[in-house]
Amino acid sequence: MGRNELAGEQFERAGELYDAALAFRAAGQATRARNVAMRISDAEDSYDAAARLVIDISLAAHTLSHDVEQFIERYVQKTPVSDADMGAL
Repeated sequence: MGRNELAGEQFERAGELYDAALAFRAAGQATRARNVAMRISDAEDSYDAAARLVIDISLAAHTLSHDVEQFIERYVQKTPVSDADMGAL
């Protein structure tokens, strides 16, 4: 098990889901990263960043599931407020 995967597991156990998702993605585990990111509530501060991450991972994999659509729905309905938002949309 690599360093990034171990970090992802530690972040996940600590409830730091966005950081866990980033670590899993860095470990080459895009599906796991997407699944962890999709556990982030839209009420959390990291939701927008998580939604952008899920969009990026889905685009790279050329897939868009119903679960992904539901997760990003609130994000795509918002008015973009940053360059990162514009890039994701």
